[in-house]
Parts: sequence; C-alpha cells; structure tokens
Amino acid sequence: MNSFSLVLVCFMITNVLKSQTQNFGDDLTEGGLSDLKKVELLYNSEAVFNTKFKAVVVEVCQAKGCWMKLDLGEDKEVMVKFKDYGFFVPKDIVGRDVIVEGEAHKEVTTIDELKHYAADRGDSKEKINAITQAEEVRTLTANGVVVLPQK
Repeated sequence: MNSFSLVLVCFMITNVLKSQTQNFGDDLTEGGLSDLKKVELLYNSEAVFNTKFKAVVVEVCQAKGCWMKLDLGEDKEVMVKFKDYGFFVPKDIVGRDVIVEGEAHKEVTTIDELKHYAADRGDSKEKINAITQAEEVRTLTANGVVVLPQK
C-alpha cells in the first residue's frame, strides 16, 4: 500500500468514527438525562449522588484519555474519572457531546494532583510550577460514557 492510500484509509476511518456513537465502560441505564441545572443543584446540596447527563467535553487527558472535564455551564466544570481505571476515552473529543453516568460528589484536589493533570494536558513547566493551592472540584466517577457523533 502506498503512502497516499494509507493516509486516505486513515482519514476515512477517522471520519467514520467521528460520525458514530462510541460507548466506553458499562452500558448506560434506561431513562432520561438530568438537566445540567439540576446536576449543579445536586452538587451544592448532596454529599454523594448518582446521575446521568449530557455535556460538552472541554478537556481530555492527552497522555491516554484517562480523565476528561465537562462543561456544566455558567463557568462550572466537572472532572470525570473512570470507574476502577477500567476504560479510557479518545484524546480527540474536545468539543464533542458526551453522556456520562456515575457517582458524583465534590472533593479537594491536591496540589500534586493538579500538577499531574496539568502535565497530562501538556502545560508548560512554568504553568505547572505556578499551581500553589488545592481546589475543591466537582467530580464524577463514570461507570459508562457515550461519545455522541460529531455535529
């Protein structure tokens, strides 16, 4: 196979994957999705809760797709990790809609963890070294993730 043919095949496979729904982890349960405003209210009122919602991916671990951040609206994000480190998501899904399901809560992310995530993103050493405070973050341990077709 010549180089042009190989590039063409890779391009075609990439486009097919972007036009299909992709499932990772467990199958999602039947039933509706929680509204993002309701999810935010639950983060503010419940210690731990189960939820399923649709949101836009704003960041993905570039090391291996082992975490992602989702936009909850109104400058709020949720850090999504995957149950038992049992699956990963593609690294190129920023801007895509996903449906996630799992256990949610707030937690304090340590300085070391924040620096680790910054390194996973590919941030500069200067930016990593500028991290000096832990953060309280919204988290979700996802049992399953569905990446929806690209718009």
